[in-house]
Amino acid sequence: MSSEETTQKAILHWLHVIYGKETPAVLEELANRLSTRLERGGSTNPMPSHSPQSQWDEHTCVMISYADSITDGKRAPLACLAEFVETHLDDVIDSVHILPFFPSTSDDGFAVLDYRSVDPRLGSWRDVGSLSRSRRVMADVILNHGSRSSRLFKQFIDGEIPGKDFFLTVDDTFDVSNVVRPRAHPLIEEVVTANGTRKIWCTFSADQVDFDFSNPQVLEEFVNIILNFIDNGVGILRLDAVGFLWKESGTSCLNLPQTHGIIKLIRQIANLYRDDVIIVTETNLPNQENLSYFGNGNEAHWIYNFPLPP
Repeated sequence: MSSEETTQKAILHWLHVIYGKETPAVLEELANRLSTRLERGGSTNPMPSHSPQSQWDEHTCVMISYADSITDGKRAPLACLAEFVETHLDDVIDSVHILPFFPSTSDDGFAVLDYRSVDPRLGSWRDVGSLSRSRRVMADVILNHGSRSSRLFKQFIDGEIPGKDFFLTVDDTFDVSNVVRPRAHPLIEEVVTANGTRKIWCTFSADQVDFDFSNPQVLEEFVNIILNFIDNGVGILRLDAVGFLWKESGTSCLNLPQTHGIIKLIRQIANLYRDDVIIVTETNLPNQENLSYFGNGNEAHWIYNFPLPP
């Protein structure tokens, strides 16, 4: 069996875990596309390649910062941040978590318009890559939702592909009585589309519409986004609000088995692409639920929870 066939088989296993076996031809085609994408080559980032577990110890220190926390009014904020870290924190900081630096519309950058672009007011992918030559860079993969003003959501409104099937809609039969809510705004919003009035799911705000991961194309889109991150020097992937990814009627819509399957697939694909990539899950849950995101050593490498930094 060739390496590509082995990769395809491994990816197909997790696709079946996530989606079942009702659409084998669709999943086989998806596994083939993803394995072909991986075979085209990994990142050219110059950081040394090691197993992720060998990359941290008691001396590891991660700094979290907005992209524009350090500015001089002349250069791109991301370039200023990199210079500040290298000049003043060289012997202290080995990793930098840059909070969302993409074009966005709200929520401090977490309502993303375009996952493949850096907000030009902050800098460019070149600035991210430059910092990654001396530090590990963590970036947020905001999988759960996208901006209501994004190109994909406009396609959803207009009934155009691929966006028309990318966002989660429900009808009145969907039982939301057990849904765990992180915020107090209305969960369901009505919008008028080319296909009539639809009820969209908004976990975090009316401006942040949840993606529909029951559509395998959504997962494929985010795998390609993740590989683009890696190509541009991101070595630590923080999966934002990942516990909310999968929704089923009558459940809490939190920590469902399919969500864990998606994370395991992302880890496998990322580490096939570049073997030193670190997966971080942001779930902000009680301890035992949070620990479940380690899986059996095949899910998150690190688990992010808000009480830990203080």
